[in-house]
Amino acid sequence: MDPVRAHRTVALGLALFSLGAGGMAEAGPYQEGQDIEITGTVTDEAGKAVEGVTVVLEAARRAWRFGALNLEEKGRTIVDTASRKATTGPGGRFTIAWRWHDYYNQFELVAGRIVRDAGRERLVEIERIDLSRRIRQGSPVVTSIIIPAAASEPRRAGPRQAPPTPAQQRVAERFSEAVRSEDEKRVFESHGRPDRVQVFDHTDYQEVTWWYFAAGKAYRFQDGALAHVIPFDPVEPF
Repeated sequence: MDPVRAHRTVALGLALFSLGAGGMAEAGPYQEGQDIEITGTVTDEAGKAVEGVTVVLEAARRAWRFGALNLEEKGRTIVDTASRKATTGPGGRFTIAWRWHDYYNQFELVAGRIVRDAGRERLVEIERIDLSRRIRQGSPVVTSIIIPAAASEPRRAGPRQAPPTPAQQRVAERFSEAVRSEDEKRVFESHGRPDRVQVFDHTDYQEVTWWYFAAGKAYRFQDGALAHVIPFDPVEPF
């Protein structure tokens, strides 16, 4: 065989092997089928335990997908999911049992309220945390979830929200002045001040999420650039 052609064949083989290895299940710290435990508490911002909150462990499989539009999405495609749930009891405590499978490589814990709508039950999400790294550090996985104080009690139907007061308008104006990037400006001009803002400082970038509950959308920015738009069932603001 021609040396150049042989070299290309070997390189192609190595590339395909690397690609295949990237799609394999990531080896975990547990034996396949081993039972592990996720336990913790749900409290409000004042530290008060919250009973009756539904906590869901969402396990997902992220894998490479050739049909995605770009490299980032190719490696982030969720191809399978599974979930387990529990309800907080006295002291806001919960425990979820999970049978380990190396196949799943992303884990998130979601706290919310079950509501009934048109005869169906659905979960209204209040808070979400990423357990992907922590869950691989050994069992039991002990964690805590803090939810807004306004969400610690089931929301009851009431009169329509009153128009914003002058003080609320001044807050919206100050928020508008703090908007810097073009993506943030476009979202702000379209939806106004978000109902809730979450900020996470990572090692090399800042992640900010704007929540619009009535619109059923969350906008996630990375250093001001719009990274994701997360749709969900519209709910009243907490």
